[in-house]
Amino acid sequence: MTKQAFQMPPATPPRSTTVVMIPLFILSTLLVSMLVGGLLFLASITIGHFIVISAYIASLIAQIAIAQLLRLTKMHYSILALLMGIIAGATIYGTYRFGEYIDVTNDWKDEISEFRPDLTDAEISDLINDDLEAETGYQGFIGFILWEAEQGATTTSSRRGTEQQQDTTFTVIIWLVDIVILIGHITFYTYKDSKQPFCDDLNDWLQLDSIGILRKNEKKMLTDAIQTQDWKRIKEIVYPKHTEYTERRYLEVKVGRCHAAATHAQIVIFTVHPWTSTFLFSENITGNAIDVLTSSDDDETDETDLFED
Repeated sequence: MTKQAFQMPPATPPRSTTVVMIPLFILSTLLVSMLVGGLLFLASITIGHFIVISAYIASLIAQIAIAQLLRLTKMHYSILALLMGIIAGATIYGTYRFGEYIDVTNDWKDEISEFRPDLTDAEISDLINDDLEAETGYQGFIGFILWEAEQGATTTSSRRGTEQQQDTTFTVIIWLVDIVILIGHITFYTYKDSKQPFCDDLNDWLQLDSIGILRKNEKKMLTDAIQTQDWKRIKEIVYPKHTEYTERRYLEVKVGRCHAAATHAQIVIFTVHPWTSTFLFSENITGNAIDVLTSSDDDETDETDLFED
């Protein structure tokens, strides 16, 4: 099925809104990322760091929060969303590691002050940096990361809940896996969310009405019906949204157009999870197709030429 561009009447969003919303989105995304990174650090010192699981949960929390920020700031610029997804993942991991650096160096300072009470905090910090530089060639945060890699990371088994000391090679692999999960997951979904239909002349997201839900394994039937413009078939395979549904994940079909009299519209598919819904794909249709999809079975609507060229 070929993805077609969503054609809108030419219009330019209000400049004042764009100027305010872009920095607001950037700043709020950075704040959310630092908060999630802090939570990841707190979790690691209380219950331990679980390989893959900890990074995935953190990326999921950030994805949901950033998706809400996208909606609130009307940030439909995909390149900016892609860039901020990368920055968000890196910021989460950097905040997490910096929290470890502060925590460990504070423990070192307490130990040194017990043996050398005559030293000031600044002198103790200089002593720690000198030791890091002697062992790794770098001071401060970078020196600590290199030292930690040499010592090996401590991970927690998800099955036994016991801590395990890893060697340098495996430690670096664990770190890279965490970074890939955080940056990859957040970037992928942030970019997808920014691709949702947007009404430029209204400077707002397309308002959508749900026409029903269906199982994930019925996606092929849905895409075939959209491709063949068989709108009655879509009405047959979807269930009303209020139907008692036992599956935790399913698809939801929505339709909408920017103006009531618009000749072009969109059919939009979402994947619904227990905690959120994510944009899957959308297709252009004509405005009359919505009348078929939302009409009762007794209504008769001309179904010719209902697909947007």
